Amino acid sequence: MGGPDDLREGHRTQEWLATSDDPRARTTGGYWYHQQPREPHAAAGDERFQDELLAELAAFTGTRLA
Repeated sequence: MGGPDDLREGHRTQEWLATSDDPRARTTGGYWYHQQPREPHAAAGDERFQDELLAELAAFTGTRLA
């Protein structure tokens, strides 16, 4: 309930990326949504945010990543 998309469609982009001969699908890396490239959230490139997130997750789970 409250999901942002149709779960029945969720696999299509991954399937397309794995099997397509489309030049767009033959790239490496990147973020995709419905077979269209998307820019990642700005926090994905923010090392301070990432460090804070990992610290919070470690405190919550009791497991630190090496």
